[in-house]
Amino acid sequence: MPSPQSPGAGRPSTLPTHNFIFAVMAAAYALGVFNDQFFKQSASLLAVGEGRASLQGYAAALMALPFVLLAAPAGWCADRFPKRTVIIASKALEVVAMMAGALGLYLLSWPLVLLMVLIMGAQSTLFSPALNGAIPECFPPERVLPVNGVLKMTTTAAMLAGIILAGVALAAGAQPGGQSGIAAEPHPVVSAPPGDNPYTDKAPNATATATGRLVAGGAVLLVAVLGFLISWAVPGRPAANPSARFPRRGPLDTLNDLRRCRRDPFLWRVLKLNAFIWAVAAALALWINQLGLDVFALDERETSLLLTAMLAGLVVGGGLAGRLGKEGRWPKLLGWAALTASAGGFLTAVSAGWAASAGTIWLAALSLAVMGAGGGMFLVPLESFVQVRPEPGEKGRIIAANNALAFSAIMLAGLAFALADWLGLPSAAGFILLAGLLAGVGLWCYRHMRQVEPRPAVDLN
Repeated sequence: MPSPQSPGAGRPSTLPTHNFIFAVMAAAYALGVFNDQFFKQSASLLAVGEGRASLQGYAAALMALPFVLLAAPAGWCADRFPKRTVIIASKALEVVAMMAGALGLYLLSWPLVLLMVLIMGAQSTLFSPALNGAIPECFPPERVLPVNGVLKMTTTAAMLAGIILAGVALAAGAQPGGQSGIAAEPHPVVSAPPGDNPYTDKAPNATATATGRLVAGGAVLLVAVLGFLISWAVPGRPAANPSARFPRRGPLDTLNDLRRCRRDPFLWRVLKLNAFIWAVAAALALWINQLGLDVFALDERETSLLLTAMLAGLVVGGGLAGRLGKEGRWPKLLGWAALTASAGGFLTAVSAGWAASAGTIWLAALSLAVMGAGGGMFLVPLESFVQVRPEPGEKGRIIAANNALAFSAIMLAGLAFALADWLGLPSAAGFILLAGLLAGVGLWCYRHMRQVEPRPAVDLN
């Protein structure tokens, strides 16, 4: 069986150019990310306007659940069938999900919205191992890290566009000076003094709000169809492991795959570090919301700008990782990346502690951008390594197991944040905690992640 380290292994000469392959993969990936964020932000704004903010928590749990429960079947599909076939099937599933989601947005049917979130979680679970496993099949190993760096920049830009354009779409058809389309019906909450509740001050225009919901629903469906059509241009490869056995035990098979990965100590360290940085990112997003709303007394739009600063830093960090981590140098980059993110976290805590002027808000935005840059430099090499390290017939399973571990860490981070919130931990303390964890991991990386270690034989069958 050809080694994944062999750039030309199994690659017919009639393949499209690398630039075309990357453009197709990036477009398919970015459109899915855009739809995820656009729909989530649209639904969140509508939920808050309806007085149903708790639905955001249910939606987050439903989105993460398939990554844990369906990881083993998703990895099996990526290995058992041609990855192009799995990508197309997952994009078809996205169209089905967005049909339910578009109807749910327009009718303000929350069961339909939550159904769409659950289906999209399953779609992403199926899509990720196939697309990420296809990258090392289509590019030489030395290009996988730069490709992932640019891909992270592309998908982060799509994420930002989805967040920003959701509010624009919902405002379509609103009367000047009137309701922007966030709520569909007048709210029953009328006890607040005039001017204190933007959702009850004015009766919404039913036609305008229906128009905004129609535009938002039509947009997600259109993007899903476009992504489905583009997925047909993904180059085909034979199935990596046509004889792979179906994982009948589901999550138990995923746990078994993770246990067997421990036979490759360096890969196991990478998987744990990847789960750690995703947990930090999940907690960071929650602390940013608290920082903007409670500490700086910003509104939702202004708070989103703080999140945008962090994501912009992530774009820069992903690009730097692709350039600085070439030729096997990326393990040495991890320590610096974690310490950079840690420094940004401490500076954010300082800004939260002062919180006295507009200048500290800009300091917070800059500090969060530094955190994002460090996170991008840390994350991209790890995910690239998980794509390259496994044997061709095991890539889907390893990537799916990696996703399950990461989303389990994300859910634990959410529970930890809920506990911190219940204990009344201030935002500054939360950022100090995250910065301290990043500093500790950065110092650990200096000792244990100096260079890529040789791959031992790891039998996952």
